[in-house]
Amino acid sequence: MDRPDVRHQMGSRITDWGDALRIDLNQLGALLPGGDPGGETWSEETSEALRNNWSESQNLELCDAMASFAKEAGGDFRSYVEWTVLHNRLYDGTHMRDLRRERFGPGHRASITTLGWLHPESSLSTCIQAVGYVPTGNGSFKQEVWQPECLYDTEFMALAPSVITTFGGARQIHISGLVAWDNEINPLYVGDPERQIQHVFDLIREIFEEAGGTLSDVTRLRPFAHSTEIAGLIRSRIGECWKGIPAPTVMMSDSQSFGNPPKLYTEIQVMGVLSDGDSVVVQEERPAPEVLPDRDCLMVRSSTSRDWEMVHLAELRPAEPGSPKHEAAQVAYAMEAVLADEGLSNDDLCLVLAYASSPESAEAFKMGASGPFDLETLHILTCPEMPELKGRSIKVEMTARKMR
Repeated sequence: MDRPDVRHQMGSRITDWGDALRIDLNQLGALLPGGDPGGETWSEETSEALRNNWSESQNLELCDAMASFAKEAGGDFRSYVEWTVLHNRLYDGTHMRDLRRERFGPGHRASITTLGWLHPESSLSTCIQAVGYVPTGNGSFKQEVWQPECLYDTEFMALAPSVITTFGGARQIHISGLVAWDNEINPLYVGDPERQIQHVFDLIREIFEEAGGTLSDVTRLRPFAHSTEIAGLIRSRIGECWKGIPAPTVMMSDSQSFGNPPKLYTEIQVMGVLSDGDSVVVQEERPAPEVLPDRDCLMVRSSTSRDWEMVHLAELRPAEPGSPKHEAAQVAYAMEAVLADEGLSNDDLCLVLAYASSPESAEAFKMGASGPFDLETLHILTCPEMPELKGRSIKVEMTARKMR
């Protein structure tokens, strides 16, 4: 049996943030065995032991690739603060849980969000995006797992409830996907999606207040919603929670991924930037460039610390449905317009995260972005259809930094 090649489309990006290097590892994951897009994996007649062996081998290769890239930047497996894991078939989450517990060692975990959300015709078993920070030795740096008192404990899943990284006059907080669980990991408010969603946003507020901040320090949300109706409830709650203060960017998924009927209606991955206690962090929400093909749901989100400015923008998308090539060209144009309007260069880009609802759209976006942008920054997820997009097939989130 061949070893799973998890690096066949891997991209890697290192950006200098002064006191730390940010590392982004993109497109990490192996093709399914036999893996033409939409092709069959091993049949049910194939030995279960063989399938398990392949899945466990993939996990070992994934962790080895992560450790190897971090080492190139002067870090190690523990340098990663956030994993986003979307999987298809032959991904052994239980084995990965045990493996990462072993690799992390005592006292350390990363914030991790894992969902079975890849497009059913995807040729990948899994696709991982990971963010880490490595100190440069130029200034103070601290990275720690933080368990908020208001939040259930996630140690049993070998992941951190949150990781806080302090450098450059600010604290970056990455929070694992939040759901409506009680402390015994029982789902709350089953059958009442509005109340369950309210509870998740109450958790976000309580976590940031416990950290010494406010909701204005929340900079990025990635909600995974059970349906378009649930996505609408989430957007409504966001509008209420951040009324009159800088709002976070939102990269919404409104595809069913929580079972039918669901016990959980959403899982929300959260990121924020807070003061380190000595320096002020300025939070700002700016309008997106007027030349964008579709400005709905768009704004530029900025967090400026003593040493750097972190810039987020999400849900860049085409103005109308079209061929994959046409839609990809519109989004690539929008990305260039944002960079120009913000005075950013390709060197400032950390991550370009794309949701594409067909393999053809994913490939078209990769080709369309390959001219103006460094492909190493791209993490393209071939996902189920996104009904909110009303026939369109792609949208993009961007993360960049400016040094002060």
